[in-house]
Amino acid sequence: MSKAERFIRWVHLNDIKVIAFAFNNTLINRDLHNVILHTSFQYYVDNCSEDFKSIIFDLLEEKELHIAVVAYMDNEYHLEYDKEIYISGLDLVNKLLCAIGLNDEQLKKVVKLFRSPKLHNEKFEGKSWHLGKLKTMFNVSPEEILLFEHSSYNISFSGQYRNIKVSEKGFSLNDIPLGDKLTDDDWDRIPGI
Repeated sequence: MSKAERFIRWVHLNDIKVIAFAFNNTLINRDLHNVILHTSFQYYVDNCSEDFKSIIFDLLEEKELHIAVVAYMDNEYHLEYDKEIYISGLDLVNKLLCAIGLNDEQLKKVVKLFRSPKLHNEKFEGKSWHLGKLKTMFNVSPEEILLFEHSSYNISFSGQYRNIKVSEKGFSLNDIPLGDKLTDDDWDRIPGI
């Protein structure tokens, strides 16, 4: 059984309907600080998680599974920069996903949610805004959403949502206890905070 098959089996066993990948230090194993130079783009493509690249196409084939990329980037933030020189927000995520091989149809299947609490004068609450939007969008319970995130601080705001803290190297299937269905106690023991 391939890595992707094992992961998808585990996702279904655990009744996960939505998988959200944080962008910085998770989907890619670097922190972008919200905006990068176009000339640096290939560096970030090269640092995209190998395990993410190995499973994303199979994940997108799953009819009852939704995939999201969540980040603190914001397209409004990007407006302050010269688009000829810099790339950020939706433009950056779409370009990266295309660079790893997603076609237009696959790209449309990936939900991209960006929010900058600082830009919108909001209280910082980790990725709770993003997860709440996904919950409403797909009419699922918090237990049916799984967040992969590098920051313990961000995870601390995730409440009842399922989450797995990824290592410093970004998303890795090695961080996931791929086995049988997890109990609530099992989920509580998974490294997070």
